[in-house]
Amino acid sequence: MDPASAIGLASSIITFIEFSCKVVTIANELYESNNGMTKENARILKVIGDLKESSLGLKVDTGSSSKHDVALQDLAKECESTSGELIAILEKLKLASQSKRERLKKAFDSQRKRKAIASLESRLGEYRNQMGFRLLCLLNEETSTTKKQLDVVQAASKKLDCASSAKLEDIRRELISLLSPLQDANLLSKINEKLQSLQAVVKSTDRETRILEHLHFETIHTREDSIEDAPYETFRWILDSEDNNHRESNPKTSRHALSSSPKRTGDEDVSLPTTMKSARELLQNWLSSGTGVFHISGKAGSGKSTLMKLLCTHRRTHELLRSWVGDRKLIFARFYFWNPGSDLQKSLDGLYRSILFHVLRQCPQLIPSVFPDQWEQLSADDSSSRRLEVDLFRPPQIKKAFDGLIQTSLDSENIAICLFIDGLDEYNAKAYDHRLLAERICRWAVSKNVKICVSSRPHVEFVDTFDKRLRINLHDLTAQDITRLGCRMFENSSNFSRIKETYYALVEEIVSLAEGVFLWAHLVLKSIISEVALYSSYKRLRQKIRSMPRELDELYDKILGGMEPDDRTRANLLLLLMLSKPFSTLSPIYFAGLEITGITTDPDFPSDGQVIPFMLEEDYHVQCDIITRQISSLTRGLLVVTTDPSLLLLDTHPSVRIDFFHRTVQDYLETPRRLTELLEEFANIDLLQLHGRLKLVPIIRYIHEELRNGFEQRNVSSAVFPATTDARGLNALLSAALGAANPSLSDPSKREDFTRLLRDPDDRSYAMLGGASESDVLFDNFAKDWLVRPW
Repeated sequence: MDPASAIGLASSIITFIEFSCKVVTIANELYESNNGMTKENARILKVIGDLKESSLGLKVDTGSSSKHDVALQDLAKECESTSGELIAILEKLKLASQSKRERLKKAFDSQRKRKAIASLESRLGEYRNQMGFRLLCLLNEETSTTKKQLDVVQAASKKLDCASSAKLEDIRRELISLLSPLQDANLLSKINEKLQSLQAVVKSTDRETRILEHLHFETIHTREDSIEDAPYETFRWILDSEDNNHRESNPKTSRHALSSSPKRTGDEDVSLPTTMKSARELLQNWLSSGTGVFHISGKAGSGKSTLMKLLCTHRRTHELLRSWVGDRKLIFARFYFWNPGSDLQKSLDGLYRSILFHVLRQCPQLIPSVFPDQWEQLSADDSSSRRLEVDLFRPPQIKKAFDGLIQTSLDSENIAICLFIDGLDEYNAKAYDHRLLAERICRWAVSKNVKICVSSRPHVEFVDTFDKRLRINLHDLTAQDITRLGCRMFENSSNFSRIKETYYALVEEIVSLAEGVFLWAHLVLKSIISEVALYSSYKRLRQKIRSMPRELDELYDKILGGMEPDDRTRANLLLLLMLSKPFSTLSPIYFAGLEITGITTDPDFPSDGQVIPFMLEEDYHVQCDIITRQISSLTRGLLVVTTDPSLLLLDTHPSVRIDFFHRTVQDYLETPRRLTELLEEFANIDLLQLHGRLKLVPIIRYIHEELRNGFEQRNVSSAVFPATTDARGLNALLSAALGAANPSLSDPSKREDFTRLLRDPDDRSYAMLGGASESDVLFDNFAKDWLVRPW
């Protein structure tokens, strides 16, 4: 029996017991009155009708074999039988006339009926005690199926951080405290009230969780998690409550910085520049009392995402927002556009899903009004297939729900929503659509209950649309933070003693050339610190700084220049594979134990002998470390390897993925000049097939590690690989590989089972293929985006 049904049956039993106790009292009164008035007949008829209605909920038989479920149903049957006895007694109390003979007969029978009523009253008391015991068992005993199912519902809601999980836990705790022991009949109404609340919350929580699960996607937090926390108190000044003269946080007060420049003294004024004070006041006023859209504009690499993450996670932001909301409930949600990421990370559908997910899990009471059709359908058919439910949450329905959320009158719910949306320029669309998005955001923020903070590059479609009075240009505010970063990087380097007396002047040189671009300064600092290790003179270091290209694209050219030809080829292949990946992730584990350039020339790749199985947990971590170092070294840090907790590899290992060091790296590689160079260098390679072959690596490893018992292994030779330039060809390639890598899978039915295992989004093993979001698209249509890209 599902928990809602069990709780509903218990509530029906208690309702019956409560009403039956009242009926017994009424019956006694009628026997005492013995006046035969027709108005008493009318009263009896009404009581009989109400009693029959109260016993309707007792007719439940789910066929459950659970001990407590069976006991509860037995008790319901006993109550139903008692209902029949009570009705029979009441029927005999009715008088067809007011004759003396009838009244005498009724008086003659009254003594016998009083005994029957007393027996029923005693039985109802026993039922009440049994009900208390059974409810305690259902809700509190570890072996109870109902408790286990309630735990599952509550855990699923808690996993999504839905507010309903706390409500469900509170009701369960209050109900259990009322039940031990149940002797006071007056507690019945309170218990029944809690039971009805619990039943309603269980039903709604399950539906809320299912809807939230359809909104959630595996990369929903990936971009935010990949943004490093602001180092060395970077940008903390913008949230300070006053103009703090923190000597530790100001770069000029560094002990080494003071000694490296004769112009520096410990007594000088270290307060913020006027531009920084004005920006801080503007932002804090908007957070605490402002409305509309606040725009953080900044050049590429100026630290916009770092600042947005700081604002989203810092307690000071929420303190200021609480001044704005007053007695309303603050709902805070954020989304980070990420162009190099998955489709949902760079699309409006991803934005809508993410905002809806974050808002509705904090305010689940809004779900029925935001998703009325889906709520009604899930309510009507709780057994519907999760796969079939997907049709209820297609992009048009998601957009409609989002519009409904924004347009809904939040006054009645006493709610205020603050949204943070990072990287509007990373929305994968043309400039015209960027302008439409900016205009749409302005419309969303018209409501007094909604305000939005956004960040973007200073593109005209954003600069023209958002109010310039609510804008800060971040690249004009970063000089002090870049200075601090430079000082700390030099001071923490192992060769700091060699430049201890002059390094601050080098930092000032870098800051003056950076023009507010953190990323440029960071890359140059790394290069100069490496030069210090070669005992370069101060003059040489200054010359190197001044020779650095001022544009990021040219700087990336310089970083990759001067490499050995073989290393340059391997680096370019990795960069091109990352740029052209048709899947949401490119895992470095695909390359474990392989010669990177060899995969393009070996017709047998990936063969059984080439794929290294991870026999131990240690093997996995060792290979991760090796390939991470290789990728970072070969690409000079332009590609990085990050851990993604949302993915699993081989059931238990946290998955790692390759990312661009910064969005500007992708922009650089997609310039016509650089892209042409890469494509010409690897013109003889079928990139689509190479990605498909790399995707086979975890499949073969999975066969090795998870299905080795009873399976004979043999090499996958090039003969099984059909030539492929489209998705259908890759499907054939995968099917052939499965059959060749394991003869037991040549049986069509077994191969179908294995293929289903790999496709099944609900199966953990599927995660080795990149995650549930790819589903059948992995096998049938994964090349769709690749084929339409303008190469």
